[in-house]
Amino acid sequence: MGELVVYCADVGSIKSGNFGWAREGPDTSGQSEIEDNSSDIDTLVEGVVSDLNEGRKVALGFECPLYVPVRDEPEDLTSQREEEEGSGRPWSAGAGAAVLGVGLVEARYVLDKVWNAVPDDVEPHLKLELFQDSEGPSMLLWEAMVTGDAKSGSEEHGHVEDARTAVDEFLNTYPDLDLSEEDAREGVHSLIGSVLMRTGWTQNQRFLEQPCPFVKP
Repeated sequence: MGELVVYCADVGSIKSGNFGWAREGPDTSGQSEIEDNSSDIDTLVEGVVSDLNEGRKVALGFECPLYVPVRDEPEDLTSQREEEEGSGRPWSAGAGAAVLGVGLVEARYVLDKVWNAVPDDVEPHLKLELFQDSEGPSMLLWEAMVTGDAKSGSEEHGHVEDARTAVDEFLNTYPDLDLSEEDAREGVHSLIGSVLMRTGWTQNQRFLEQPCPFVKP
């Protein structure tokens, strides 16, 4: 398996300065202008593109809901996902609902820019085992949930620090992330899968049914 690089973006209004990201991995081909911690979304794109073009495996996380549950009982439609249990409010309420919309448009921006700047054979993955088994450069999309005591109290650098916390937690649990087989998790509609299809990165509709890795510090 190629060198692993882990990114996470803490989503929010770019205009208001509420976006930040962090990276952990090998140096990006000596390109010192690509920072490891930044509030610039285009610098994030540049870093991911550089790593993929160098043949590395990239795990790219977004701190927002990347999939929603598919349920049969009306009263359960907006309830917490299994992975959120014990974390307070569900994905559909308050901050979760707000960052879901923001995260979708920012994830589409990032993935569209990346897809148009890397070779056609770079594969996206939502399943950890397929990512690990893949040959050559590939990308794993994962969801981070940084909440409660795990959140930074910094007003100036909080989003970058929250992204760094998520990256550290991913590395602390990798490769033993809590990923059950598909039939052991509830059905989902994958929002990040729909983004991958929208960008043209895949036309495989199976991506719409797949949950992605979930990391909660």
